[in-house]
Amino acid sequence: MWVGLGLGVMFAQQLAADRPDRVARLVVDASAPRISPRLQLMSKVLQTATATRDPGLLFDLNLLLAHGEAFLTTHADDIATRRKRFVAEARPWYGSALTEPAEGQGVARDRITCPTLLIYGDEDAEMPLRYARELQAGIPGSQLTVFAGTGHKCAEEQPDQFAEAIRSFHPHINRS
Repeated sequence: MWVGLGLGVMFAQQLAADRPDRVARLVVDASAPRISPRLQLMSKVLQTATATRDPGLLFDLNLLLAHGEAFLTTHADDIATRRKRFVAEARPWYGSALTEPAEGQGVARDRITCPTLLIYGDEDAEMPLRYARELQAGIPGSQLTVFAGTGHKCAEEQPDQFAEAIRSFHPHINRS
């Protein structure tokens, strides 16, 4: 079983389409069906924030894209601590991994034949729920689970619910 988040799981989608013998089950956590103009623009904005060399700005921008409002409210103290640590420990390379992805048609989703679970937060500003619906329409038999009040990082915001969704999807995972 492959589990992936965001743009990274696009590679797993491609693998599932090209090599069905290598992917028995696929869990897509908040990904895109293709590199869209919206994702290209988001990448440019993140690159610009990185170019300012202001780690606080990059942290805040990522925070806004990655989390739902409830998480931001209930974890405000922890977030403030994490922000201080990030700013204090930032290195010159902290955003250098960002590149502008090339616009693309995406994966031939109709070639994904393994059981596929799509997990999305309904407040995901990075990978909106419409991407989930597009993936679901393109992947035969895929299941969509939507976490209410959750942003891009479902596993962080709702870890118990996330784990249960995967356990329910994969019957051989230990439930203890």
